[in-house]
Amino acid sequence: MMVMMMMVKRVFFLMLCLVQMQGVMTAEVHWCYTNSSCAPATWSINFPTLCNSTSRQSPVNINSSAAVPMSPVDPLSLYGWNATAGQNWTVTNNGHSVSVSLPGNLSVSGGALNGTYLTDSFHFHWGAPGNQSTGSEHAIDGVWYPLEMHIINYKQSYGNVSAAKNYPDGLAVFGVFFQVGGNFSSLDSILAALSNISRPGMNSSVMAPSLQSFVPGALESSIAGPFYRYSGSLTTPTCDESVIWSVFQAPLFLGQAQLDLFRTLLYYDAEGKEPLVNNFRPVQNLGSRAVYYTGTANATTTASTNATTTASTNATTTASTNATTNATTLSPATASPTAAAPGQHPPLPGLTTSLLILASLLTWAAGAHL
Repeated sequence: MMVMMMMVKRVFFLMLCLVQMQGVMTAEVHWCYTNSSCAPATWSINFPTLCNSTSRQSPVNINSSAAVPMSPVDPLSLYGWNATAGQNWTVTNNGHSVSVSLPGNLSVSGGALNGTYLTDSFHFHWGAPGNQSTGSEHAIDGVWYPLEMHIINYKQSYGNVSAAKNYPDGLAVFGVFFQVGGNFSSLDSILAALSNISRPGMNSSVMAPSLQSFVPGALESSIAGPFYRYSGSLTTPTCDESVIWSVFQAPLFLGQAQLDLFRTLLYYDAEGKEPLVNNFRPVQNLGSRAVYYTGTANATTTASTNATTTASTNATTTASTNATTNATTLSPATASPTAAAPGQHPPLPGLTTSLLILASLLTWAAGAHL
């Protein structure tokens, strides 16, 4: 009997170790851009479920000459985007970027997207002072831009961004390049808030411009400019392969002084010792994926009201080709078998499994020593 009690104590000790190990392994793993211990080179190790995948990771270098032309598709419609001027938006330093949360009445449909997508937020990626050739995450023909904006839309039927990350067509993200040129007034209110959000976790309320002004070509003609389309992933951990990317070919233009505010007013850390710069992931292997484009301008805006803006002279576009895709291959409506739960890692044995292990061990102990 004493031998059995000793075995039971050992079993409980092992179970305690298992629970403690599970707590350690499921703790949130820190990631960053510039510190060698947590920079993009470590993501494939620290977030192995998807960040080391070779299937459909982002960003990519888009080879325009290899892009596949597609037949015309239904227009990419932007609902409510031209009616946001004057709203209150919240701008946040999330420790990795400047992020802007949006109201819940904006949506996107058409353009070979399978269903309606609700617009959630947008954020930016940029380089460091003195370097105009890095900053964007995507590149076109090996050319990077100093700033890239990502506008996040999630499929309405999935309920929210977190749930949508689990599906291969869960997110539709717009990539918009910025090049140094004329001043872009739609950025002014956001830039004015940067000094108030210099440290991670800080936020500020701003008066919104027209979100439509951030879509190349859409402001003046109600027809968005050309874009490339491919299936990819989030460009930050956990690198969920759930994104239908639309990367606009033509850049918007901002002033050098505007760009410098992104590069000089923000910090990664609460102490203000690490400038928030070079917050971009290196390009990933495109592999066998195709990048698509169409030959007609095919994005319209259908908001019910019109908002005035002063950005009409600043949102000029310069490209002459168009891009979209075939939704059959890029927007499958089936759950991804490999998608990890948002913000989590591969699960260790749960409580039920642990109890089964405990029961098995107790049975073995009893059978061996009774």
